[in-house]
Amino acid sequence: MIDYSGQGILSDVIAEERFFSKNFSFSYSSLNKLLYSPKLFYEYYILRQREEKLDAHLIEGRLIHLLFLEEDNFNNNYLVLPGNLPAANNKKVVELIYQTYGNSNPDLSSYEQELLSILIDLNLHQKLKTDEQRLEKVLVDENKDYFKFLCEKENKSVIDQETYDRCKDVASQMKSNLEIKRTLFLDEDVEKLNELHLNVDKFLQYSWGLHGYLDNLTIKDGIYYINDIKTTSKSLLEFPDSVEYYSYWLQAAIYVTLVSKIYNVPLQNIKFNFCVIDKYKQIKCFPVAQDVLVRWQAKASDIFNKADWHYANRNFCLPYDVIHNLIEFK
Repeated sequence: MIDYSGQGILSDVIAEERFFSKNFSFSYSSLNKLLYSPKLFYEYYILRQREEKLDAHLIEGRLIHLLFLEEDNFNNNYLVLPGNLPAANNKKVVELIYQTYGNSNPDLSSYEQELLSILIDLNLHQKLKTDEQRLEKVLVDENKDYFKFLCEKENKSVIDQETYDRCKDVASQMKSNLEIKRTLFLDEDVEKLNELHLNVDKFLQYSWGLHGYLDNLTIKDGIYYINDIKTTSKSLLEFPDSVEYYSYWLQAAIYVTLVSKIYNVPLQNIKFNFCVIDKYKQIKCFPVAQDVLVRWQAKASDIFNKADWHYANRNFCLPYDVIHNLIEFK
């Protein structure tokens, strides 16, 4: 147990005991966080101090994945911000109605008496002679659209129209790309599993599990094709550097391991592809050779052992390599 602030030790102990009382499954992102900053891992996963915000490129990356692989689920996950937002006073009126009455009825016209009461409180449109005239000022299309938007946005990610159009264009290009079509068998009637969550509760000899979300798993003629969609702010030529820098190799090793164990498939029957679109909208599928996958799995085993040391010893002060004096200057 560690406490970085000098306060809240008791609550930290409770949070830690709660964390270790349940089964935990490491993912690519949690392993990365633990290996590079155990302190952040402790705060995020154990204390559950989750105030991280996704960078714009990660938000767009997720949106492109959805529009490319599961466009039918867009409306269940995202909402596009209305193009014309109400002026300041009208916006305040609409938001007060929403805050007071929630999303039980998305039709702003149903709240005439409530609107009139708010207009009196805010001293808006009171120079007009009749209630009908006052309501006419607030029951305009952009106010109605904004109220409907507020009622529908709960549990959904909000994006602007420009972001949607840009991601939609990228997804469309990927769908029409011949290499993507061929690699993902888009035009063939084979088993395709998108946004697939795989989990093993107990992994190898460890007391924890392993899980991951695969962009796409396609099964054809006994071969399991793992296709990982990547968007990059660099060029295709620089993508191998990104694989090392962001430890995408570890992600690949985890996905291959999960597919092998859950589907009882030998490594030689698993193929892994990075499907990449770069900042110039150049698209390329990079197949990973079998000997490279074997090497990545061996490297991943070392990562798993380091993670297990932190987990088993409940030590989240410093990275494993720092604690064990494995840092060398070259």
